[in-house]
Amino acid sequence: MRQLVKAGVTAWTVGLFGDETANAPVDDNYLRFSTSISITTNFDVPPVVSSAWTVPNSVDPTGPSCNNAGTGWIGASSANGVTFNAKLTTEMSESLEANFDIWDNNLNNGSNGATVVDNPTPEAWVGSGGTASTTYTGLQDGHTYGWGVQAQDDNPPCI
Repeated sequence: MRQLVKAGVTAWTVGLFGDETANAPVDDNYLRFSTSISITTNFDVPPVVSSAWTVPNSVDPTGPSCNNAGTGWIGASSANGVTFNAKLTTEMSESLEANFDIWDNNLNNGSNGATVVDNPTPEAWVGSGGTASTTYTGLQDGHTYGWGVQAQDDNPPCI
């Protein structure tokens, strides 16, 4: 099944067969399955970030500006750092964590892209609808920063 998923096959047929060869034990020759067969399938539906914001909130424009949604401004009141928040949701009954990235658009990473300045370790697991947060205190005056966040559950993918 894993190979079919990796290959992108979207329609599967599952067959159940008994051993009815001449080498099969005599007691199993006419063994049949029940007429009420059931198959249970568990899917790992990926969690999502349903909302994200900063404290203090950015101004001009007002809003969190997560994942390049726009550029806001946070002033000197952020001397104690900026707290990045994300509300995480899932259809599964899994614990969730947020993976934050914070990058400095003024620092070149050598490939003409921004340098990631922090990828903090998630602070805590939360339930669906919970808020995950991290605080970054390394902001430099006059620099332009970006940030992004992804939700992850505690059920690793099996493929």
